[in-house]
Amino acid sequence: MTELKQLVASGLVERRDLSDGGVVRHVEYNLIESIRPATFLLLEQLEQWARVLEQFDSPAPNGNLLNASQTRSTRKAHSR
Repeated sequence: MTELKQLVASGLVERRDLSDGGVVRHVEYNLIESIRPATFLLLEQLEQWARVLEQFDSPAPNGNLLNASQTRSTRKAHSR
C-alpha cells in the first residue's frame, strides 16, 4: 500500500474523486481539517530550524565551511 493510501486509510487525509462518468480524470487529497493547524505549525518550526542550521553551515572567518558538529566542538573548546 502506498503512503498516500495509508494516510487515507488512517483518516488523516481525505480523498475526493472528481471523475466524470466513471473515468478517473482528477483526484484531490487534503489533510483533514482537525490536523491542519498542527501540521502548519510543525512546518513553520522545521523552517526555523533550517534557518538556524544554515548559520552553522556558513563559511568560517578563515573561509572554511563549518558544519554543525564542528561548530559544537569549537564551542566546547572555547568554553573550557
